[in-house]
Amino acid sequence: MCETRCVERHDSLLRFKELYLPVTNTLRELEQHHNLETSKLAFQLSKTITSSSFVISLYIIEKIFAITLPLCKSLQQINVDLSECCQYVNNCVKVINSIHENSEEEFHKLFLDVENVLSLVDETVKMPRLIRQSTYRNNIPADSPEQYYRRSIFLPFLDYFKSQLIERFIKHNYIISGLQNLIPSFLIKLKPSSNEFKKCIDFYKSFLPTYETFESELKVWVEKWKSVPDNELPKSAIDTLGVMSKDFYPNIWCLLSILATLPVSTSSAERSFSTLRRLKTYLRNSCSEDRLTGLALLSVHRGIQIDIEEIINTFSRMPRKVDFVL
Repeated sequence: MCETRCVERHDSLLRFKELYLPVTNTLRELEQHHNLETSKLAFQLSKTITSSSFVISLYIIEKIFAITLPLCKSLQQINVDLSECCQYVNNCVKVINSIHENSEEEFHKLFLDVENVLSLVDETVKMPRLIRQSTYRNNIPADSPEQYYRRSIFLPFLDYFKSQLIERFIKHNYIISGLQNLIPSFLIKLKPSSNEFKKCIDFYKSFLPTYETFESELKVWVEKWKSVPDNELPKSAIDTLGVMSKDFYPNIWCLLSILATLPVSTSSAERSFSTLRRLKTYLRNSCSEDRLTGLALLSVHRGIQIDIEEIINTFSRMPRKVDFVL
């Protein structure tokens, strides 16, 4: 269901929400199954997905994750614009703050949808029993189920979601922007000064071979790309590394190398491991490394068009015990 563990998880939530009623009705039919194990498992699953806390959580997650869905898609691109992603995160945080300020109105709309869905499966929104002292669950005082779930699930989830966005993106915005501005297409457009790189350089100071010469090196780097047409400027860190000299620009080469490896910490690298887990089954355990690599590349890069005739011609030219007859 979750090949890359980001966008597909959101799609899985959407699909489950769309199929919620058929799934619930199917589980209730399976409760009457003659097999005891099947009926018992179906009963457990049915009670779980029809509980008030489950359905409300499902609708909350689907609503909030929709805000960051474009961000997840952008972070999985090859030439990802990290500074633009950080700017988008700032906008997401503002939207979440707005939802938090109008939490009563926002949650009321969501709560009405949950009540409507539960009524279709002969259930109602129920509030847990409150006691004086609780250790294992929320014991939030409330006058109604809507107020209880808004205080116990909706508001805490908004706070946690916003804190994670700030921790993972906004706090590192100045570092990412400084690194990306070294790419010629951004460098010429923004014409940054060495002062704009100060925080970024100080953060990676221990990795730079000659920290003291960075300001002079940056001036030469800017002059290098002034005479290059805009359509020929490198637009990514990897492209820039391929056309620059490490000997002339050691500090910039080091910083661009760091920038080129930053997307590896997101979901791009996980795609190969997820693919390998699906491909290398016990039936393919004896296939060669070249074939396994080829299958993995085909699975990862599904958008690339493949010429079947060229594959057949290549396969027919390979040495075989039996002649390949076309």
